[in-house]
Amino acid sequence: MLTLRTNHRAGLVDVKARPTLENADYLLLSLDTALFQQSVYCLKSKKVPASSSSSGVERRTLDWLRLAVKEYGKRRAFPSLILPLSRIGRDYSQTILEVHLEREIMGDVVFVGIEKEMSEDSPDPLETFLQMPYPTIFSLPLNTTDQKSEGPAREALADWLLSRNRTHLVSFAGKSPEYEGGPFNGFAVRRQISATLAGYANNETVSVLIPAKENKHTFIPSAHLAMLQSTFCLQPPGDSATRKGFWESILMGCIPVVFRRETYARVWDGIDWDEIAVVVEEEDFLESQADIVRTLEGVSQRDVKRRQRDIATLAARVQYGMPTSGEGVEWGGDAFGMLLRRLDAIKRRGSLRG
Repeated sequence: MLTLRTNHRAGLVDVKARPTLENADYLLLSLDTALFQQSVYCLKSKKVPASSSSSGVERRTLDWLRLAVKEYGKRRAFPSLILPLSRIGRDYSQTILEVHLEREIMGDVVFVGIEKEMSEDSPDPLETFLQMPYPTIFSLPLNTTDQKSEGPAREALADWLLSRNRTHLVSFAGKSPEYEGGPFNGFAVRRQISATLAGYANNETVSVLIPAKENKHTFIPSAHLAMLQSTFCLQPPGDSATRKGFWESILMGCIPVVFRRETYARVWDGIDWDEIAVVVEEEDFLESQADIVRTLEGVSQRDVKRRQRDIATLAARVQYGMPTSGEGVEWGGDAFGMLLRRLDAIKRRGSLRG
């Protein structure tokens, strides 16, 4: 997703202003590490050729990565190759980023991923890792005036989000696995959320969405609509500590409710997430079995309005925008801008050392 969005944005740059291989500061390695996960499931089919096995895909990709680093890795005094990682830490650390490979390419590669999930009692193998917001499947307007795009122009976006008729107090879209485990007790949190919301099944102030096979094609747009109509959106851990729904709720102007204060702290420097999200501490929530609906009903309207204003201002900045043209685009005004600023900081530090 990040590679596709980057290619789209690069295509909006005037041809005369586009960098060449020789003068570009960074080179983006177009690698989708999801290949490693998909190839495992492919093994279930007897029709898949041996060359498409998990080990085969992994070996060829690692060889390609080594060649790219060997040819282009020393072109700058700073790490100048960007490797986007589509999976969380525990996945790519067990596949592409083997320990010996990490040491081999560390000084030449900037890793960009959605989550840096490392053990607190072990050294961090990825020194140059940029944790970024999840790329979402939709985006808000980036152009100051863009008549071709649907929805409000960027200058009116905050007012548009604030004017939504939020008929539901809280919404939750997610599975509640019956088995134990999950990151940060995420499954236990989800089960308690689902049990609580089940008691509000006939209450019009609570929107509850649980994915099911029969509505798999409509679930995602329904979840986004629920976010747009809700004041609070519950965001417990998903397959990992962070959750894509957190970012989607911000784009929909819905106040995210998280269960660990530090979960999103490293994603955006300079943003106090306590001012944006409502924090319900996981341990207290599980031990007290508190009614999350009653807890959120206790948030003052003054606090709700303040958070909604902050979210409306922040919304366009946490997405990877997809403008329809380069005219009027605020290039530093979204997640791409955050990525470019972080890359520039790496370049300046490396240039000083060099």
